[in-house]
Amino acid sequence: MMSVSIAEEKVTFHRPTERAQAYLAFYSELVEELEKASPGLVGASRPSGLNWLNVKYLSHAGQRVGVLAFTFAHRARFRVELYIDCGDGDRNKVVFDRLLAHKHRFETALGEVAWERLDNRRASRIAVYRAGSIEDPPKKLAALRAWGVEYMGRFNALIGPLLEKVLGRAEAPEKVG
Repeated sequence: MMSVSIAEEKVTFHRPTERAQAYLAFYSELVEELEKASPGLVGASRPSGLNWLNVKYLSHAGQRVGVLAFTFAHRARFRVELYIDCGDGDRNKVVFDRLLAHKHRFETALGEVAWERLDNRRASRIAVYRAGSIEDPPKKLAALRAWGVEYMGRFNALIGPLLEKVLGRAEAPEKVG
């Protein structure tokens, strides 16, 4: 792995930790599986050894609205999420609230959904969770990848048209996007 400091004119190379190597391996395989299942879906970033991976940036009217991502979260959970971040906290909450009005559509497509408005932060999150840790044995990690591929496909199929619907409304109280 490498870090670059332009200010210091310095490039530093270092070996990834075992945990970072595990994330790299897991997400590399997940990206391969996702590209096979949903060609063209992966486009945001490639595995970097972190506990999360951005899959697809979402935008409306030329402005980024958020990102579909995978994350290994606290309490040994893995999630597929829409991380809503337009760059403006108030707008993020408007987008979240408009999507929440379609809660039934999310739950029909995804099952149990976590609605995380995160009022003490700029961004918000809509996610589905499954028990799992990067430290799980290979067989459990393979099942976690399969689950992730399935749910990312479901999330992607749902969110594109829905974002267009909720952000394209003319009666919006404030402009989003």
